[in-house]
Amino acid sequence: MRDYKIHELKTVLIEQAIKILMKLLMCFGGYLCIRLENDQLYRTIGISFGKFIPNKIKQLSLFDDPLKIKTEII
Repeated sequence: MRDYKIHELKTVLIEQAIKILMKLLMCFGGYLCIRLENDQLYRTIGISFGKFIPNKIKQLSLFDDPLKIKTEII
């Protein structure tokens, strides 16, 4: 792989992310076509990627007290 300038790298990463997202949406769309009932209306469909995140990684919140977070880590 050649060295990219920063603006080229952003473009390449965005293009790759879009390709991956499109593949995911196509798979998800196929899954929905199989699972959902054609005569029903659906207001919201939720997707959770929580199973892909290891348990040792903690999600931080902007509203948590920073001192409390530091003491939990220690």
